Amino acid sequence: MPIKTRIFFIIALLGAAISVNAQDFITHDFDDGNFGSFKACTTQSPNYAKIVDSRVKTFWTESSYNGSRMTKGAEVCSKESWSTRKEGWYGLTMSLGSDYPNDKKAGVAQIFQFVSSSLWTWAGMLLIDNGDLTILHRDNSGTSRNTEEVIYSNLPKNQEFDIVMHFVLSNQNKGELEVWIDGVSRYHKTNINFGFGSWSNDIQTGQYTYVDLKAGQYNFDNGNYDSGETRTVYYDNMSWFNGSDGYSKVDPAKSPTTDNTRPVLSFSKPVANQVFSENENPVVNVLASDNGSISSVNLYLDGVFLRQEIFAPYDWNHTSTLDPELKDLSAGSYTLTAVAEDNTGLTTEKNLSFSIEYEDQQDQQDQQDQQDQQYCDISWSDSGFSVTSGSKTYRSGPIDISCADSASLSMDIEGTGPMESADYLDVFYEIDGGSRISVSENVDSFSQKMVSAENLAGQSLEIFINVRNSYYNETYRVSNINVALSGAPTEEPEKPSEDNKIVVMQKQKTSFAIDGDRGAIEGQQVYLWDTNTNNINQQWVEIALGSGYYAYNKEDTHVCLDGGVGGERGQAVTLEVCDSSDQDQHWKKVSQPNGTVRLEKRGTDYSIDGNRNADRRQAVYLWDSSDSNINQQWQFIIGD
Repeated sequence: MPIKTRIFFIIALLGAAISVNAQDFITHDFDDGNFGSFKACTTQSPNYAKIVDSRVKTFWTESSYNGSRMTKGAEVCSKESWSTRKEGWYGLTMSLGSDYPNDKKAGVAQIFQFVSSSLWTWAGMLLIDNGDLTILHRDNSGTSRNTEEVIYSNLPKNQEFDIVMHFVLSNQNKGELEVWIDGVSRYHKTNINFGFGSWSNDIQTGQYTYVDLKAGQYNFDNGNYDSGETRTVYYDNMSWFNGSDGYSKVDPAKSPTTDNTRPVLSFSKPVANQVFSENENPVVNVLASDNGSISSVNLYLDGVFLRQEIFAPYDWNHTSTLDPELKDLSAGSYTLTAVAEDNTGLTTEKNLSFSIEYEDQQDQQDQQDQQDQQYCDISWSDSGFSVTSGSKTYRSGPIDISCADSASLSMDIEGTGPMESADYLDVFYEIDGGSRISVSENVDSFSQKMVSAENLAGQSLEIFINVRNSYYNETYRVSNINVALSGAPTEEPEKPSEDNKIVVMQKQKTSFAIDGDRGAIEGQQVYLWDTNTNNINQQWVEIALGSGYYAYNKEDTHVCLDGGVGGERGQAVTLEVCDSSDQDQHWKKVSQPNGTVRLEKRGTDYSIDGNRNADRRQAVYLWDSSDSNINQQWQFIIGD
């Protein structure tokens, strides 16, 4: 059992109002063998970050290094998209492994600064420098930074340290940085700048400027690597809180709370994508529950706060005197956001879209809905994965089943080896982000079998698979993950009769278009180039796939636009061999009010993004879908 000591690391910047996000607290102790609200990131095999003995083990070896950033470490990030722009708290437990060398300099925890769609780097960092625990922070992405200072000399190995970081971002010299070890202040600076990017009134602003956390090894000292060396660092009790007075929330030394689950939240009224007529006023009812108690539910309309409810039923616009913002709405699309907070400060956020249409618009929409149902194709698949001596939390991402009356999911699962009762393979699903429903829960080993669920109806389906086993000779396998129409007709669904079009996709408010370069190079990342409708490298054959999805085939080639597996910020959009069954090549055209189109990758919340401004060979990639992001708005110029 490792020796345990307590460290508290606080960064604070003074003298400004605090802005708190609705979703503001994540925490996990890894005792369940899963990452919870966190995930492994910035690592590449044979390096890894995985759960071992109820804590995160990060392992790195010099033999993995190939010159890339991905092979310089093994790290853990938050799963969710955080946007801390002013004040936050960060807590974790850390322990150096016995193999960690005494003559190296590397990062072990970061307050990570996002600056723009193409620039992100550390703002604050804890380091191990020749055996000492040190601290650095900076106020720009270049070389400007404070002098590195030792906060704990000769940091022992195999000894746990509880770390708490507190920060409030500022560019007006109102910063404060303080570090505690076992409750004793070891480092304290005031009147400093901290963080960088876009600012307004001393608060970070803009779509891309905010901070998040990183825990794990960043071994940037590649000039000092020893052949064959390894480094191991352990982490536990990880928390992130967005707001003020968060010390007690993220303190890893505190006793575990009895409530470590977020509230369960859903809309009962209106239904998702409901269409109201001109004279209807939508009534909103939210269902919220928790294993503790619900403290409040806030409602927003298009990001504007309406009102807070603290007692059930959680209703809005149910009387003639309340919530005038929901009355007499003009024609258009709207988004409701509900945020529930429980008695421990945990929050859950849910969004729901609805629209107001005039009578002639409703008739047109009814006709379109009938056509969409006629051409409904929700087929989705994943080859699966296996886990040996480790754990994995699999998420399919949202799968669009909105055009189907009923869908089904199925997969093959198997467990081999001398499993223990603590080993498991559990399959669940969620409809429209609601309650998680079990498909199959398994322990020990078992022969291959197919598990399935039928009659699934809603706007979206998401599949979750939790897997854990303990030893090298134990393996769980998941394969042939499929989603399809329930009771689908045997004949092929009718495809739209429209002819394929040739389009040029020009980035809004620029004279640059998506260009696939000369020829047909598989794996080539597409980029921006001066718009020229006669340039064959910018001509794309738009192929209708049904259900509102399209593929884009580079003219006179065998390659199509491909978004890659899954979805991550900055993930390259490339050219790959056209395959109409490959959902990485399926793009949903989301019309924008200004007449442009956003292209969203099927089964994800990521869209094609051209980055800020425009220049020759500027890379095109995926980024969080946003109707307000001009970098995702494309003008379609129709060719012959």
